[in-house]
Amino acid sequence: MTSKRCVFTFTTALVLAVGCGNYSNEDLEFMNALPDKTDLSANLPAALTTTNEAELATDTHDTVKTFNGILDTVLGGVELIRSYQPTGRGPDSRTWGPIPADKQPGWQWQFVMTRLPDESFTYEFDLEPVGAGDAWLPFITGNFVPAPGVRRGVGSFTIDTTALRNAAFPFDVPTGRIDTLTVSYQTKDFPISVTMHLVSFPNFPLETTTINTFDTNFGAQADGSGALQFSMTGNFIPVTSAIETVEVMSQWLPTGAGRATLTVTQGDGAGMMQTECWDASFTATFESKPWGTAAENIGDPSLCPAIPVL
Repeated sequence: MTSKRCVFTFTTALVLAVGCGNYSNEDLEFMNALPDKTDLSANLPAALTTTNEAELATDTHDTVKTFNGILDTVLGGVELIRSYQPTGRGPDSRTWGPIPADKQPGWQWQFVMTRLPDESFTYEFDLEPVGAGDAWLPFITGNFVPAPGVRRGVGSFTIDTTALRNAAFPFDVPTGRIDTLTVSYQTKDFPISVTMHLVSFPNFPLETTTINTFDTNFGAQADGSGALQFSMTGNFIPVTSAIETVEVMSQWLPTGAGRATLTVTQGDGAGMMQTECWDASFTATFESKPWGTAAENIGDPSLCPAIPVL
C-alpha cells in the first residue's frame, strides 16, 4: 500500500477529513461496519407542490426532513472517513488520531474501531483536553453485526454529550443542542428498519434545562414503499386549548400515494383518531377527522391505497 499523509479536522458531529488515502481489504471490513446515511434515510418521494398537499402527508414530509437531516448531520463525517487511511492498525483494530480539534483549541480527538471474536464491530469517538494523559471522554459509541452484503447487518450508535458537557467542552450550536441521540437499525434484509430517539436542548446555548424529545420509527421495502411512525406534542384539536400528544403512522407506495392515521394519545382529546389518504400528487382522496368541519371530511375509504404492513 502506498502511504499518504492526511490532515484531519473535527466538525459538529464527527470527523471531516482533508487529504487522501487508500484502503486495504482489511480496512474495508472496518469501514463497511460504519453506518451510512444513504442506507438509513427515509425515502418518501417529494411533493411536486405543497398547495393542495394533504395535512398528514405534510406532517410526514416534515418529519422525513427532520429525520434525514439528523442522520446527515451525524453521519456526514462517516462518509468522509471511509476515504482515508487509519493512523494506526492492529490485527483487530483501526485508529484515527489523536488529532488536534481544529475548532476547539486545546482539545484533541480519536476514533477507534475494534473487531470482536464473533466478527462484530464496536467503535468510539472520544475527545480529551490536550495533555490530559489518556483521559478520553466518550462522545459517540456504536456497534455493528455484519450480514452478507456490503454494509448489511444490525447496528446502533449513541451520542451522549454528558461527559463532555461536564468537562466544559465548547460545543457549537448544532451539536450542543443534542443531549442524547440513539439510533438502532437493521439492513440485513427487507424491510429495513431504523429507530431514532433524540433528547435535545432547544434553547442551547442560552440554557440546558428545557428538553424536547423526538421519536421516530422508519421501515422500507426493496420496492421503495415505506412507513414512518412518529409522535408530536402541541395543540392539534382547535376545539380545546389543551396540549395533546399525538402519534402518527404513515405508509406509502413507491409512487408516493399513501395513508396515515393520527391518534391523540394524551390530552383532552385522548383516543380521538384522524385518518387520511392521498394520491401520488399528495392530494387528499379521503379524510376522516372527527374534530374537523363537514368540508374537511371527504372521499371514501375505498379510495385509500392498499399498502402492505411493514
